[in-house]
This record gives sequence, structure tokens and C-alpha cells, in this order.
Amino acid sequence: MATADFDYMGGEQYLEEILRQAIRFEEESYALYSNAIQISTTADARAMLEDLAAQELGHKKKLQRLQERGVADLAPVVRTTEAQDLKLAEYLQVPSELAQDADLQDVLLVAMQREKSTREFYLKLGQLTEEGPAKNLFDLLAEEELKHKNRVESLYERLIYQDF
Repeated sequence: MATADFDYMGGEQYLEEILRQAIRFEEESYALYSNAIQISTTADARAMLEDLAAQELGHKKKLQRLQERGVADLAPVVRTTEAQDLKLAEYLQVPSELAQDADLQDVLLVAMQREKSTREFYLKLGQLTEEGPAKNLFDLLAEEELKHKNRVESLYERLIYQDF
């Protein structure tokens, strides 16, 4: 997913279309992590990928609630500490698409790029949304995507970089 695929500045973009796009991103991330579980060779990596997949489903549910009920019914957002950005996705060569015979390294590279792009998407939505519950939700989701990116990059560093 590339953030350029979405027209942020289209003034006629409605919250509904934005939410549909965000839900698609979460579904794609869930599928990526679910597939990665199948090729992961270590129990701790599988556990982390399962947790990330579950969190993506949680994001999807939050977005669906927003879609169904509107912003007025959003619960207050609780802020947590922001994760450190290791910036591996910014410097590593990432495959343009995931091949069917992809190994864990390729999956992690694509996952970190996806988390980076999804975070940028939510940051931009937060910037374009007026102060209030929807903006708070987009800001929180951006923060959570950064945490995911950090976890994927840390796993990559631990499992892949150790081979160098």
C-alpha cells in the first residue's frame, strides 16, 4: 500500500470513503501477518506476528464502529507512549510485492513498509480532520502503527541481521 494511492487533498472525500480505505489497509495487514505466521520458523516470531494480526483486527473493529455509529459515539482516546522509529524501512530494499515463495525476511520487509505507509496515511488523516474524536482516533492509530513498525523492525533486526 502506498500513501500516494489515496487522494488526501480531495475536498469531496467523505469520511465514509476514508474509513473504507482504512479498513482495507487493516485487512491487508491482517492477511500479511497471518501468512507470515505460516512461514515463521521461531515460536517467538510466530507469537509476535499473531499479536500483530490481532491488533490489526482491533483497528478494523474501531474503524467499523466509527463507520457504523459516527464520530459522536467515539469513546475518548487514551494516549500511550510513542514507540521509537528504527527507520529500517526507510533504508532497506523492500520487494515491490510479496512473491508466493517469499521467506520471512521478505515478509518482514514488506510488513515494515506497510506499517510505515499505514502510519503516514493515519497521520495525514489526522492532519486533515478537525479537532475531536475522529482526529484523536486517527492520531492514536498512527501511533499504534509506529509501534507495529518498531516491533517488525526489531524482529527483523534480531532474526535477519544476526546472520550478517
